[in-house]
This record gives sequence, C-alpha cells and structure tokens, in this order.
Amino acid sequence: MIRSNKGTVLGIRCLICMLVVFASILLLPKEAKAKDDLYITDWLVEATILDNGDLSITEDITFEFNDEFNGVYRDIGLNKTSGVSDIDVQEITDNKSVLYEAVDSAKNGDSKVYTLKKSSNKMLVKIFSPSKNELKTFRISYIVKNVAIKYNDIAELYYKFLGDDNELP
Repeated sequence: MIRSNKGTVLGIRCLICMLVVFASILLLPKEAKAKDDLYITDWLVEATILDNGDLSITEDITFEFNDEFNGVYRDIGLNKTSGVSDIDVQEITDNKSVLYEAVDSAKNGDSKVYTLKKSSNKMLVKIFSPSKNELKTFRISYIVKNVAIKYNDIAELYYKFLGDDNELP
C-alpha cells in the first residue's frame, strides 16, 4: 500500500502561510506615521500699515527639527512691492532674544548669522542656526515698501504673506 503525502504537505504549507500572516499582523505597527524632518509648528504674524503705505511685519516662526539641519530659509515675496528693507533676525529662547548678524556670506556650521539674496520676485533670508531634534523660534522683522494705500478711515493692502512656493508643512 502506497500513501500520498500531498495532504500532509498541503496542510504544512497552509499552516506556515497562516503563521506568517499572523506574525505579520502582530509584529508590524498598527499605524504608520511618517514624521517630517522639518516643519513649522507655529507662525505668528504682526503687521502694521505705516502712513506712507509701507507694511511693517514681525513674524515669530517656530520650527521643529527632527533631524540635523544647518538652519532655515524664509522667502519674502516682492511681487507688487517696491522692495523690502530693515530686515532683522533674532532667535527667541525662554522669552529672551538673541540677535543674529547679517553677513555677506556664510557656510554650513556657522551660527547666529543670516544672509540675504534678492531675486526678481523674492528676498531669500537664509538663517544659519545648527539644530538637531529640537524646537526653535525665529523672529524675522522687515518692512515691505509701497504695498498699501492708507485713507483717513481705511487702508487697501495688496500683499501675499506666504507664497505658493512654500513646501514646509
């Protein structure tokens, strides 16, 4: 009499497949979360229209660094303006501010400095502040020229605070 092992082999394969599926369910995370390496957690803007039609802006931007970074960028839009002036950068820590110095050039690893690069439609502020797995708040103050018309009782403002090219969540 010859016995067939087909049933036994098929049963073992089925059992192995079920164990693999069961182990996968138990061992794999139930919820996959991808955390961005850098994102903005808070952005507070204070803007005042000046009598001459300029716009004085102060932004407190809090970044969460989930990896190692040299610093951050801030694009200031120049469309439909006469430019930007009086740029000032500070880091806010424990309700104290540390003033950053404007320099013509800087390299990765430099700290407490920033550079400015103007293009046709924006001013790029590059803030040098080596960071790793931490929160940092930067205060950027500046004046955007000729963006508002101020009347006795109202003002018309034509300015886009955040451009379409912003990629940070």
